Amino acid sequence: SLTNHQPTTFSFTSSTTASSSIDSKQTKLDDVDKVKIRKLYSNMNEEKMWKLKTGTFVEKQMERFALTCNFEQ
Repeated sequence: SLTNHQPTTFSFTSSTTASSSIDSKQTKLDDVDKVKIRKLYSNMNEEKMWKLKTGTFVEKQMERFALTCNFEQ
């Protein structure tokens, strides 16, 4: 039978800082955001993750990337 899966949504509460671009603002990720990122990915079921032929899990790479970011991408 088919089940209705709702996408996981996450809201980040961060301060907004102006960048060097005119009229451009980026949202800075703070420690609370990083905790939310870790929690989001730690709650994922590895069996449902996208596994590449190399054995790499895409979601794990996405988590690593997200945790290295200082601003929302």
